[in-house]
Amino acid sequence: MRKAGQIALLATLFGAPAAAHPLYLTGEIGTLPVLLMVEQNGSKLSGYYYYLRNGKEIALEGKIDTADGSFAFDEHTIGNPKTGSFKGTVAQGQWRGTWQKPDGSQLLTFTLQENTDALTGLSTQVDCTAKLADKKFGYIAATTFRLTATKGEVKRFSMAVTSPFKDERLDCKLRREDMVQVKSDAGLLLEAKDNVEGALRRCAVRILATANHFYVSVDDCKAANETWFCGGHASWTDLIVDRKQGTCKRVE
Repeated sequence: MRKAGQIALLATLFGAPAAAHPLYLTGEIGTLPVLLMVEQNGSKLSGYYYYLRNGKEIALEGKIDTADGSFAFDEHTIGNPKTGSFKGTVAQGQWRGTWQKPDGSQLLTFTLQENTDALTGLSTQVDCTAKLADKKFGYIAATTFRLTATKGEVKRFSMAVTSPFKDERLDCKLRREDMVQVKSDAGLLLEAKDNVEGALRRCAVRILATANHFYVSVDDCKAANETWFCGGHASWTDLIVDRKQGTCKRVE
């Protein structure tokens, strides 16, 4: 799975200062809530998006005309050259337009908003576990997420992945004492205390929010020797949390 933090926003729209993360867009296609992560390089746009109900990753490629704000994306999944397309315009942080299937059999409107909510007023408590059964090897991978925040301050945080694989137990763990909360222009942001200035890898956890969901992104939390916060062949996966039901699912 592609990691969200590995996309850098090279240049935000219309000459705004560059950010160290993708442009996050949240909203709906038809009536279905989605999250888009988009990078811009000149007139080229690329990235990924997710329907928050299922967490399946869909790749995006397209272009934008910075003169009038018109844009177009094509989407595709593994093994499919094109599964849909977006066309619309962007103005004042609002991305609006239509999505349709390649054969034109379905046409839906979409409205997306650039998500710059730093969640400074967020008070919440989350405790959930996402499980994924591997039918081929006969084991269950579990990702556990715990969060307590009070008025935007992270009081409690832990995240762990357990993946029994054959005769080997593979684990990843992050705890609040491993992390420091840093200023963010999008969501809550935690970074590992032993991040080294100028290092290529910087372990970070970003928590974005919509009205009904959290998106938890874990980036670069395995060191070059594959042992930093993870053991063996274990690996992190992002999570989508249903805020109303208190459940979470892995992003695949």
